[in-house]
Amino acid sequence: MSAGGPDKSQLKRVDLWTNNVVEYAQSLLDDLCLPGAVQAHPGFITAGGDPAEGEQELLSKWRYVVRLAQWHYSEGLLHRTQVIDWALKQLQVGTAYCSYLYCHMVL
Repeated sequence: MSAGGPDKSQLKRVDLWTNNVVEYAQSLLDDLCLPGAVQAHPGFITAGGDPAEGEQELLSKWRYVVRLAQWHYSEGLLHRTQVIDWALKQLQVGTAYCSYLYCHMVL
């Protein structure tokens, strides 16, 4: 990075990384918030066959991506406006459970 600010290649990397993080967070949120998604998706049921364990695995992944996003956001590795726009959209269209999950991301 030059002393005058980020160069074009760094901005492209931040754009790409922001898109990847937002898309992954959105996919986890969709899987957690769709009614019956955990039970309906065979990949979410663990070897023991318990859908609740599959949901716990998704929640664990959600908590991980939230911590990762918070850290990268604070380091300037994510486009702030894009993350905030996505976050506000989730709060507008989300269910109560999804809003609860999302609030953990912004707090």
